[in-house]
Amino acid sequence: NSIKSLRNNLSQLGEEIKSRTTNPYQKIIIYVDDLDRIEPKDAVKILELLKNIFNIPNCVFVLAIDYQVVVKGLEHKFGKRTEENEWEFRAFFDKIIQLPFMMPMGQYSIGKYVNDLLQQIGFIDNEDMFEEEIEEMISYTIGGNPRSLKRLVNSLALINIFSDIDDEGEHKEEDGKNLEEKLQHAKDLSLFGLVCLQISFPKIYDLLIQSSDFKKWDEDLAFKITEKKEEADKAKFDEEFKIVEKSEEFDEPWEKALFRICFNSPRYRSRVTDISKFLNYFDKKILSNLDKEQKKGHFIA
Repeated sequence: NSIKSLRNNLSQLGEEIKSRTTNPYQKIIIYVDDLDRIEPKDAVKILELLKNIFNIPNCVFVLAIDYQVVVKGLEHKFGKRTEENEWEFRAFFDKIIQLPFMMPMGQYSIGKYVNDLLQQIGFIDNEDMFEEEIEEMISYTIGGNPRSLKRLVNSLALINIFSDIDDEGEHKEEDGKNLEEKLQHAKDLSLFGLVCLQISFPKIYDLLIQSSDFKKWDEDLAFKITEKKEEADKAKFDEEFKIVEKSEEFDEPWEKALFRICFNSPRYRSRVTDISKFLNYFDKKILSNLDKEQKKGHFIA
């Protein structure tokens, strides 16, 4: 009844607006957003209700949906999504949505986008700075989620405010200023990487705080954290462990310890390769550069 009432009200409103001589608009546009932020089953129920009003004259409905999230709400109807039954999932949405449009994410550079945001908050000086490094670290951690990227930038903005307060009244001599800037840039980049890790993988960040030299992580440390719970199903763990230890991302003792630490959490286990790649990149590209600039500073001093 509520849907029937809504349909009648919208129909009358559309006709009234269209017939007004003072109103230049021909249609009502209604936006439905954030369906992917609720339980997928509830999102599907809402869509099934709303489809009863989508054909109201003089109204256009715009749905903003993360298909990969909402589609999970159909699993109770069609079972787990596979290549064989994918068409059933698609057909459900095809009956509701007349004109699908996928955001062309491939045309956007996350590095440039984040660089622009970092410029706006005064974290970096120019738009080309760190673009490659930023894009690389984001790809292993946060990814392209706009909300997560904004959260990252907001966190850095707050850190920047505290940093500016600490630096108030400090005046550096011109001599060595260029070296000081390079050192600061290296510190900023390492800070950026750590905040990425903190937002995406807080447990690994916390472990890094406790044991900062991650290249010294070993089996003993892993056992202290996991209490060997990863071996509850030892056959399954051993099978997966044998596969990953042959790869480049898990051929070092600390990388194997990381795999153990992440194994018990489904989310961390699914991203453990990204975490390993991030820490390797952070070590070879970010920390090594910071160490190099610090050594230069000590030499000149």
